[in-house]
Order: sequence, then C-alpha cells, then structure tokens
Amino acid sequence: GSLSPKLYKNLIVLREDSEHHYEIRSPGFNSRDVTLLRNDILKENLIFVGYSPSLGMARLIDNGYVEFKKSNSKTKVLARPSQQGELIPSNLIKDFKIALNSGPVLVLAPAKGYGLAISCASCRNIAHCDCGGKLSKQNKSANPVCVICAKKYPDWKCSFCNKDLIYLLGRGIERIAEEFGRTFPNTEIHIATAEKIIEGAIPKRSIVLATAGAAPDLQYSSVLVLEGLNFGADLRSEERYLSTLFKHASYSQGSIMVVERPEHPAVNALIKWNPLPMLNRTLNELAEAKLSPTSRHALIKSDESERIYSGFLSAIRDKRLPEVRVHNLDNGVVSIFFDLKNSNEFLSFVHEFQRRRSMNGKKPLKLRIDPYLLG
Repeated sequence: GSLSPKLYKNLIVLREDSEHHYEIRSPGFNSRDVTLLRNDILKENLIFVGYSPSLGMARLIDNGYVEFKKSNSKTKVLARPSQQGELIPSNLIKDFKIALNSGPVLVLAPAKGYGLAISCASCRNIAHCDCGGKLSKQNKSANPVCVICAKKYPDWKCSFCNKDLIYLLGRGIERIAEEFGRTFPNTEIHIATAEKIIEGAIPKRSIVLATAGAAPDLQYSSVLVLEGLNFGADLRSEERYLSTLFKHASYSQGSIMVVERPEHPAVNALIKWNPLPMLNRTLNELAEAKLSPTSRHALIKSDESERIYSGFLSAIRDKRLPEVRVHNLDNGVVSIFFDLKNSNEFLSFVHEFQRRRSMNGKKPLKLRIDPYLLG
C-alpha cells in the first residue's frame, strides 16, 4: 500500500501541555511538533484543545503561527494566601463549610513525595540559581542545589533581602488528611493518588483529597487548591500550576478556592479566564535566561558523560560547534542548551556523532531533544 499519510479533514490534539505527548523512545519527539510538521505538508484543519496552552504553544500563538480562541467561564474564584503556614486561611473556612453542606468538596494537594522547592523564609521569594534554574533540597540537612546545572549553595542567601533563612515548600498528603480530620470532624475524607484509587460511593458531605491528575472526574460543590502545587523545582511548574487551576475550575459547580495571593499571575489569569498574559510574561523571562522554549535543550545520558562533556567543550573551542552551553550534571547526564538559529547545525553534529559511534561498534547515546523537564 501507499506510504503517504492519510489526510483527515479535522485533526484534534487534546491537552498538548501534558508530558504524555512526549515520545519515551530516544530522541523523544513531541506529538504536538510532529502534528504541526504534518500539517505543514497536508494542510489539515488542526485543532488543539485543552485547559490552557503549554509554553511551547504560547510561543506559537505569540508569533501568529497558531490562532488562540478562549472560552468563557462563570466560575467564582476566591484566593487567599496562607499567613502562618495553615492549610486553609481562616477567611476561606466559612466558604469551605458552606460548600461541604452542598456536596463533596475536592481538595488538591501537592504530589506525594514532592521534590521540595526553596523560598526565603523572610520575603518568600523563590530561590533561583545564577543559570536561572530553581534550587531544591534532597533532605532537611542538604545544601540547596540547582536542578539544572547542579551547582551547590552551601552558604545560600536570598538575592532579594540577603537573609539566609530557608523555607521548605510542600506537605505530604497523609499529613494533610490528618489536619483536615481535626479541622472538619464527622466528615468523611477520601484520598486519591496515582497509587490509591477511591472505591465505592462518595457521600454528599465528604472531602476528596487528591493529587493533581488523580482526582475523580466528578462534579463537586467546590474545589480547594492548597499551597504547594506551584512550588515545583523544575521550570515547568508554573505552567502546570496554571493548567491545574483551569482544569479543576471546570470540576466545580460553585467556586474554586485557591490558597494563594490573588495577584499571583496564575490566579490572576484564572480570575480573568485568560492564560496568555502570564504565559507571555514567562516566555519573556525564559528568553532573557536563554532557556526553553525560546531556545532548545538536549539531554545525553551515558556512562561516558565526563568524556562526552569534554568532547563537546573541545568541539566548541575548535569552532566545530556553534556556541552552546554545556553542563555536566555529575549523574551520567550532560545537559546542553543551544539557540534556535543554530539548531540544525547542532543536531547535525549530534547525528554525525551518533553515526560515528555506531560505526565504531559503540552503543548509541540515550538522547532527549527538547525534553519535558529541564531538571
């Protein structure tokens, strides 16, 4: 039969911001990008449907390559920050109790085993590395470390207020359930995670405590989004937080309550029901730091990472490669950032490198081009 692709009148891609659109095999093609390349050839009616665009899609919308059409929403948004680390601010408890009397309430909590991000305990600004990556801690006694270039900060100080007090962000879901049990007695609490599915019926007066992505697809009287979902260590955490807010607002028959400042860019986008201003601002910040998606990124995993790292540095010095930023992450991974304008030259170099390894009987390198996570 013919090897030419079948032509469709309409081609729909659902939730292209999801990491599941990334091919798991090397080099990790994204189905969104493959579909766009296909559309350049076949000129189909291509529609992307989701709760909010990814940063990559926002860049295409900004340069006019993709047309953006937003829906309307009447969901009421109540946003209040946590002042003393409490789960629910006192001025949201009344609304929460009223919602409980109308039906089950969905509470979104940070994922179990959440990789903690770091903020300043004094001014609450998120800690960043010089390269633009966020800082994280593996445990309470560990030094802050960058999730992109692996630089350690044994004497970390806040770049905004110069204080050295670290605030760890995030709570475990089991601990959250205990605190809710004390605050709302005589209320059933059901926990839903990727490993734990709720079985049986959910009574009217109950709390469904779930991690993002694991919440049962029901209509709730209200949705409460706890603090911590926007404190991931990787650079896509704010994009995911925005998508999570828009998605779960659609689960609510009443309001969506968010434990966050109303002026937070993602919350403000939810109130206005328009994600593009926040995404465009984030794109500008990433462009200044020369990070994806305004630049490109490659990850190489190998037992020979030290030698590969040295080889790339040598190729840059000898002008066999355009100027790229290479980081050896000391865990068998080499991280490389390169400009969009130099991408064909860089990818040709990597392809030739792989070809020569194959000719010499060596295993191909595990390669990811533009991976979902940068760190």
